[in-house]
Formats: sequence, structure tokens, C-alpha cells
Amino acid sequence: MGSLSACNSGSSSGSNGVTDTTTDTTISIDTKPPVLTEVTTIGTALTSIPEYTFSSDEPGSLAFHGACKSVVSAVTAGNNTLTLNSLEDGFYEDCRLTVTNSSANTSEPLLISAFTVARMAPVSFSAWVGSNDSLVSLPASVDGFEFYRSTESHCDVANYASCDNGQLDILNGEVVTDTAQTLDQEAFYLLKTGSASSYSSKTSILQAADFSPRQLHQCLVFDNKLWLIGGFDVQKTNDVWSSPDGSTWTRMTEAASFSPRSEHRSLVFKDKMWVIAGDDLQKTNDVWSSSDGISWNKETNNDTFTARSSHQVVAFKNKLWVIAGFDGGSYQNDIWSSSDGSSWSQENIIQGFPARSGHQSLVFDNKIWVIGGWDGTKKNDVWSSTDGIEWLQQTANAGFTPRSNHQVVVYNNKMWLLGGWDGAKKNDVWSSSDGITWQEETANAAFPARSKFQTTVFNNRLWLTGGEGVLLNRFKNDVWTSSNGIDWRQVVTGSIRFP
Repeated sequence: MGSLSACNSGSSSGSNGVTDTTTDTTISIDTKPPVLTEVTTIGTALTSIPEYTFSSDEPGSLAFHGACKSVVSAVTAGNNTLTLNSLEDGFYEDCRLTVTNSSANTSEPLLISAFTVARMAPVSFSAWVGSNDSLVSLPASVDGFEFYRSTESHCDVANYASCDNGQLDILNGEVVTDTAQTLDQEAFYLLKTGSASSYSSKTSILQAADFSPRQLHQCLVFDNKLWLIGGFDVQKTNDVWSSPDGSTWTRMTEAASFSPRSEHRSLVFKDKMWVIAGDDLQKTNDVWSSSDGISWNKETNNDTFTARSSHQVVAFKNKLWVIAGFDGGSYQNDIWSSSDGSSWSQENIIQGFPARSGHQSLVFDNKIWVIGGWDGTKKNDVWSSTDGIEWLQQTANAGFTPRSNHQVVVYNNKMWLLGGWDGAKKNDVWSSSDGITWQEETANAAFPARSKFQTTVFNNRLWLTGGEGVLLNRFKNDVWTSSNGIDWRQVVTGSIRFP
């Protein structure tokens, strides 16, 4: 470093100085440049904005040469950590920097060890969002990452515990319980590993399922997947979707062989999926089957039931059974059966239930059941049959209100009834072990009220998809799940993006 010294007498000179004989003052001029040393190499940067650490033995102004740049223009003596400007993905070996001290001495260029920028693709995740918390699943590719959550948009992760609802988990392949994001509260998610840090992702923009909002579709379980078939979005559809987990959906075909339709019925029978009748601008009576959801075979010949929609179909005693519905002119209470889906016979009813459509049927306790529906008047009666021919009324007025376009499934050794329309859209849930006494499990489930939706049982849970909401012609593509019929979680997906 340079220095200035005063002498009382005489004169002096040095190798780095000159002598002022008038004032007897010696001025030393600094000609020593700063010395730079690399401290931490970059290696592979998972972000387009790498961090780099080097040391300088004295302060000075910073300059970059080559592809790398930084907004930092001055450094201190000792270690300096720089955030480089954004770089495209690629290999970098020509980045150099120099430091010039206050005496205008410039260091030898410090070559930044070759490094690679390989930005992380957005990390997709799924979340089951509930009233009190969310269950978040992230891919194995981010195991070991720090997963921060907060209801603050700019939470300082270094002090995350001071943020509102600040939370941190080190990911290890397990589902994370997050209390920042709930059905009534949005949060922000951030991933961090080393110098790579994601953007703060707002969870209010989480996505519902990939299939279009719709009503009057069908859902079933086949080949360890959930399947969604057809329905009405802004028009009748014949697309087919599947999902292994209820969150990620794949379109198996945009246009199946059967005509676009709604108010059809689908089920699994003899290791195939079946689509039976419905409305494709007119009532139909065709029957289709598929073993993969892509290729569909027409099964019916001329020996079939009369055309209809809003009917019900069950598999019972090794036969398919078509039950009641609307034929375009009147409500029906006829019953047809088939052992192969091709040839159908009408059953001679000895004791029947009143005609209807929009009802629900299922098999429970070795009986076929018919529950509720519509014949111009909403119903809440319950009927059962051990043979599909002779029917017994279990109750004329069940505990739930008269309704149509509801859903009924078998779960945990009970029949469960959900939602529907009783003059208003509903989101209540009821259960019964005998069809006579019905217990209201919840009058107001977390899922919004609706009708014309679907409910299935998959992986020991109840699943609900789509339907028409409270407002007419406002269709849904949301997915909900519950392990007890009372506590419901919305299944959503999102992504966490990196710079």
C-alpha cells in the first residue's frame, strides 16, 4: 500500500519512491496489484443465477470478462460471494474477473473454474387441501431439498420461523403436512438446495384436474386407476381419461368409438369397462366395452333394451342389469338383464318400484337397491331386490330430503349418499347399513354443493369428481377425496419454478 512520511532533515530515496529535496518529504507509490484466489467453485448450477466466492487481499473495484457479469462493482478484502447475472443453460469456461485497487493496480485475471448451468425444470407437486391443512407430495427428484411454506409472499427463508405460518421440511420422500395452505387460506411455496432457490409459488393458482369442467359424465375404477368417461362440458363428449392417483390425469383418447354423450352409465364387468346407452342428442341403447379405455367394441345387436338415458346399470349375479330411466317420452321402471352385454332380456317384474330417472342403484348386502330419483316429483324412497324381479320398499321416506342426480356408493360396509338436487344443490353426506335408517354424516361437506357429479371408491377412499355447481350451467372439474365421508380434501396440482 502507498504511504506518505515527513523527514526533519536530510534526504532519502527508495526503490519505490522519489525524493523531494525542497520539502524533505518522501512519497511512496503503491504498484502492487491485488491478489485473487478462488474459494468456492460453481460446478453445476441448478439455477440460471449462480453464486461464486473468491477472495481478494485488498478492496477494490470489480470487473468481469467473458460471459459472466454481476451487478456487484466493488469488493472488500477477504472473501466475497457474488450473485452472477442470469445465464442460459450451458457450459462456461471463459469467465474471468479482475479487481483494481485504489492505486489503479489491476490484478491478474482470475479464471472462474469451468461450470455448467443446468436450470431445474419446474417441480410438479400434488396437494390434498383440507380445512385445516394440506398433504403435499413432491417427486423423489427433490429429496434432500429444503421445502419452505409461509402465508407471506416474501418470507425471508433464512428467518422463516419469523414469517407468518413459516414452516420448513427437508424432503425425504414422505408426504408433507402443511398448515400454511388450507381451503380458506393461500400460501407460498419455495424450494432451496445449495445456491439454487425457486421462486415463491402462490398456492392460490393450484390447478384442478386436466379434463374439462363437465357434468353427467361417468367415473369408475379399473386396472388400479380412476377413469372418467364422456359427459357434457359445452357439448357432449366421448373422451376418456385415467389417473393413478386422482391428481395426475391422462387423456387416453379424445374421441372414443362410441358417439359423444351424457347421461350414459359405465361400470366394470367381466374385466372390461362398459358404456351403456345415454343421450347423444337422442336417446340411445347401444352398449360398448373396452379393456384399455382406448379401443372400444360395440357389443349390442338387435336384441336389446329400449333407448334411454338417466337410467342405472349394475353388475349382479354375473349379469348386467339396466334399471329404469327416461326414454324421451316417459319415465320407466322396466328392468333388463344380460350375461354378455350383447343379448338382453326384459325381466317380468312381479313387484316393482314406481317409474323414475335420475335415481341411484348399487349392489349391497347381496341385493340391488334403487334410491331416490325423479318422475316429475323428487323422491327419497328406498327399494331393494334379491333377484331384480321382486322389489321390496325399505322406506317410503328416508332421512335425507327427496332428490335426484345424487350419488350413492358402497364404502366401509355401508351405503353412502352424497349431494344431488332437492330443489337446491346439496353437499350433505348420509350413510346407512340397512337402507332404512340413514345417518347424516355432515350437512355441509367441504366440497361445494352440486348435482350431476360422480362418486367412486378408490384406494380405500371416497372420490368425487365434477358436476354442476349451484349456478346453472357452471360445470366443475374439481376432484375431492375423503377417508370417512366427513372430512373432504380437494386434490390439486401445482408447480414450483426456478429462475
